[in-house]
Amino acid sequence: MGSRMMHLSIAAQLLSRLPHMDECLLLGGIAPDANQYIGIPKGATHYYDRTETGLIYVNAERFYAEHRQWMKEPFLIGYYSHLLSDQIWLDDFYYRKIKWLPPARKKEAQQRNYRDFGRLNGRLAEAYGLAYRYLEPPEGGFGELTAEALQRLQLELRDDFIADPAKRNEELELHTFEEVKAYVDRCVAFCLQALREKGVVPECEPH
Repeated sequence: MGSRMMHLSIAAQLLSRLPHMDECLLLGGIAPDANQYIGIPKGATHYYDRTETGLIYVNAERFYAEHRQWMKEPFLIGYYSHLLSDQIWLDDFYYRKIKWLPPARKKEAQQRNYRDFGRLNGRLAEAYGLAYRYLEPPEGGFGELTAEALQRLQLELRDDFIADPAKRNEELELHTFEEVKAYVDRCVAFCLQALREKGVVPECEPH
């Protein structure tokens, strides 16, 4: 799955194109990753299902169906967009670069992937004009995600912004910055199209 900074980049670009939304969209855009702080499986907050052949996919449409009547809420738009973006990451990165490798090479590729995440944080923040700011979680949290879990997630995001700046100059091992930026931009376009097709946001928004 994409990193916190990738998801924040996507959410920030969506917010810039949806000026009637508030910044809860940004928190929703990273919220599914708060599962780790309350000990529930990632698949629960990311709406994992399996294909007939047993392949995991992110069932964003199951999330949409469960929350359809509230989907114009910025937090839910961010959450839904996170799920859509994670499926694109699975298809374009994980299944293409990691999933089918022999066990030893797969483990190595996963480690290279996460090291690249750290190196990409500063580059993405600069490319998309991102700055850390704390956002108040919804009162009572969201579903199984407690307000405390969402607060802890934001502390991790803060650390992404202040991590060793030298990392941004290190050579990437598995990905390139160009393909990751293309991923972010593709996700923004795809999410906007999905939201418009469902009538969640207007057909045309000013840039």
